[in-house]
Amino acid sequence: MLFIILSSALMIAVCLYLILSPFFTEKKAAPLFSKESFDLESVYEAVNELEMDALMNKISAEDFGSLKDSYYRIAAEAIEQKNKADEDILEALKEIRSEKRQPEN
Repeated sequence: MLFIILSSALMIAVCLYLILSPFFTEKKAAPLFSKESFDLESVYEAVNELEMDALMNKISAEDFGSLKDSYYRIAAEAIEQKNKADEDILEALKEIRSEKRQPEN
């Protein structure tokens, strides 16, 4: 009988903990993407969602403008980084090709 009472009390305590703990823990919202790892598609999806929220009057026009500008800045930085990486790759390929063309002495 004592075992049943103790196990029931333990189960009730665990259930209460699992139910009430989310109300007392502070959780920060995760960003849609981080600057370290994202692609342009995720930026454009975020802008699309932002435009839908603006059309549904969920956010103010000022917030929409500032968030959209920041997303576009992130997309521009990503495009610049991709172009720079592409240029670096092309330059390395040119060097490799020029080394292959030169006869070895």
